[in-house]
Amino acid sequence: VAMLRVHFQRHDPTGSGCVSAAGLQELLRSLFPSLEESHNLHVLMREALSANKCAISGLDWQQFLAVMRSYQDLLEEEQARGASIVMDRLHVPTERLDGFMDIYQKYLTAENGHLTAKDMRFLMSCSAPEFENQNTMVFTDMEVQEMHNKLVESYRKHGTAGTVEDFVALIENLSGVR
Repeated sequence: VAMLRVHFQRHDPTGSGCVSAAGLQELLRSLFPSLEESHNLHVLMREALSANKCAISGLDWQQFLAVMRSYQDLLEEEQARGASIVMDRLHVPTERLDGFMDIYQKYLTAENGHLTAKDMRFLMSCSAPEFENQNTMVFTDMEVQEMHNKLVESYRKHGTAGTVEDFVALIENLSGVR
């Protein structure tokens, strides 16, 4: 809460206890740098503002705190729903779920959908039918590059994956690489 107050006060130059519409946009950008790039995060923030009946024209400190709590709750719900989808459809074990979700977040904010070769190998192991033996799986550089090209092509064609469900479907479609 202290960090939020410091950010809030930086965007309240008159000390009135309210942040203007322009100040609110800058405040949200400073707290969530990927907010504009991520459709999901943008939608969740709009839902948090709506849930608290807040106008985009500006907020006072109490309204801002309520919005931040709502945003955090919505984000946690989305992540829990996403985790369930990943586990159900890709059969990713619990101990690898955080890694998958981290890569999904990178994909949402990566320029043109680019991910590292290490991330690509991890995703391929998640989508491979022989996932149970993933510790012994070796993917060739060509397989990794082919999957990467498909991810980038999908990104250019459709924009970011958007929801976890969309990303899981994309990973399922990439399972034919091997």
